[in-house]
Amino acid sequence: MRIRKITAALLAIVLSLPAYSTLTAGAALGDLNSDGKANASDAAALLIEAARMGSTGRSSFTAAQRTAADIDSDGTVNASDAANILIYAASAGSGVFRGTMQNYADQCIAPKKQLATLGKIIYWEYHDYDGNHTCEAFAVVSLGGRDEYYSVYFVADSGTTVCVDAAYPSTYHDYASIDYARFDAYQNKGFFSYDKTFGGSGYTTFLYSVRNGVPYELDISGELQGFYLKNGYFCTTQNDFSKGYHQYPEYRLNYNSQTQQFTLGSKLSDNSAL
Repeated sequence: MRIRKITAALLAIVLSLPAYSTLTAGAALGDLNSDGKANASDAAALLIEAARMGSTGRSSFTAAQRTAADIDSDGTVNASDAANILIYAASAGSGVFRGTMQNYADQCIAPKKQLATLGKIIYWEYHDYDGNHTCEAFAVVSLGGRDEYYSVYFVADSGTTVCVDAAYPSTYHDYASIDYARFDAYQNKGFFSYDKTFGGSGYTTFLYSVRNGVPYELDISGELQGFYLKNGYFCTTQNDFSKGYHQYPEYRLNYNSQTQQFTLGSKLSDNSAL
């Protein structure tokens, strides 16, 4: 039985995102040499400036350059800003992200910073989920405490952030060594899956995607134990105790591109190793 559907939690939490300051006239975010783009050259210049500031305490940047170099809007210019430029440049160069460095900061960096104020971001998957050349993100955030609690958030391409799975406890899962949350691409679509367990020999996999910029939980979510590509299609396992012990029969998942849903297909094996 499904534990939770997105309609019950989609608007549970809406975060107010910090606004970025308007840049000095003629200075675009990340474009330190004013050549019209933010790329590796700008990242290199930023690293040199950060090193100079660290060793001498003096800056060679103009006020406009310092503003343009502060990618994450934290008031400092450092290696983190350079890394953000490189990530953006790679995404823009591959066509995954279509927009300016400022768009990327508003849609990705600012929401990620805001989520980090709630707790530690355990997983962050920023991709084009619905194939429209804009990127969205799903994130799993640890809220801490003696018994840690985790929430799942969706970040729209506008930067608006909503909770899609409210806080749940997990004291058992080894997040450092187990592949707990994933992004998979399939037929021009992206899928975010994460596993939830409270101990024992099984777990439950929840599955999300995005349709026309809006997140949705797939109908089969909560009925899966694993979600993985094999021989060109997705598979899952089910729980089977019919022989007196726990088996994991493997099934193919059938995908309908019109409904953008998966259904349980044919059985592939009686016992698949997890």
